[in-house]
Amino acid sequence: MGKDVIKADIVKKVKEAEAYSVLADETADISGTEQLSIGLRYFAEEANEVQEIFVGFVELKGLDAKSIAYCIDEFLTKEDLNPTDTCVGFGFDVLFEDVRKRRGVQAILRKNIPKHCSFVTRPIN
Repeated sequence: MGKDVIKADIVKKVKEAEAYSVLADETADISGTEQLSIGLRYFAEEANEVQEIFVGFVELKGLDAKSIAYCIDEFLTKEDLNPTDTCVGFGFDVLFEDVRKRRGVQAILRKNIPKHCSFVTRPIN
């Protein structure tokens, strides 16, 4: 399909980049199905600029931190984007985090991701 070719091209460019970040935000479609919007941010050498590209939606099995972290990890694995290679950061909506209990998406992902990755959690309006 056309969208798969486009996504494969984007992922290829991200893999060729020196570094990339993953952006994720939860949303519901018109039918009420919860899904995760995933974007990638990387430096595109041919354009000499930072590109921020929407890659797709992934259906969420739940809205808890464990389900969201699993969904992100599954996406990275499926696209062969190993965060231990060139991933330098993750950006999430603040609602993903349960900061006081340290059980948020960040805490779960950090167990398998090197310390050089930064995590940014902000309100997305």
